Amino acid sequence: PLIDARRDARPFDLVGTTLESDCGTFTVTSRMAKDIDLSRLSFWSVDLDIEARLPGCEGAEYMMLTFVEQRRPVGYVVETPSCDANTWVMWEKVPIERPDRRSLRVSFSSASLKSQGAYTPIFGFRWRSSIDATGTGGFDVVPDATWARFKTPLSAPERLEIFVSDSTSATLVWLTTRAPYTVTLSPGDTTVTIMGKRYRTARHTFTGLTPDTTYIATIVYESRGRTSQPSTIRFTTPAAEVPA
Repeated sequence: PLIDARRDARPFDLVGTTLESDCGTFTVTSRMAKDIDLSRLSFWSVDLDIEARLPGCEGAEYMMLTFVEQRRPVGYVVETPSCDANTWVMWEKVPIERPDRRSLRVSFSSASLKSQGAYTPIFGFRWRSSIDATGTGGFDVVPDATWARFKTPLSAPERLEIFVSDSTSATLVWLTTRAPYTVTLSPGDTTVTIMGKRYRTARHTFTGLTPDTTYIATIVYESRGRTSQPSTIRFTTPAAEVPA
């Protein structure tokens, strides 16, 4: 969460903002020091700098911009090629919620962020939140005089399969991207690193396993300084064959 100093703006004193991500959907919640009087709200904005090599408005290529329409807060995805409002493009509406009388919340998906009609992948971005009152004064922004950075969590490796060859060996297969993968097997704490290729299948064979034992294989990968969510698969080796 981003924490802002109290009593640095009136009538809307923005004291904290959080950004959460879940499977490509982002949720931003801003909380004020006091109840929000919608009749005095000029706008609430969540600015995004996705670093898409566009000039943007002070670096922001997109805004989740909220106004009051018919006494209700209404949000829009706005593309902002520059700070000239005549160049702005409103793409679509986004839902605005009020979790309580002091808070505003907006949710949007990465697919909502478009550049020249094409979907823009969001791996990480800079962001900030601001609010302004009608009339003079009342503007507040968090963080002050800078941007926060959000790194989108990497999804877990996909399409894991295990093929048990015999009582002492098994082969793990999964779909990769261009990144280093760390494979861990327990019990035994065996760890190997394998370089993946984009949209290729990788495999690793575990040997020297103990018969009639349950194992858990875990895979993660790294990209741009981030570690993915783990994928796990459980398997059991068969009992050793008894000589006739």
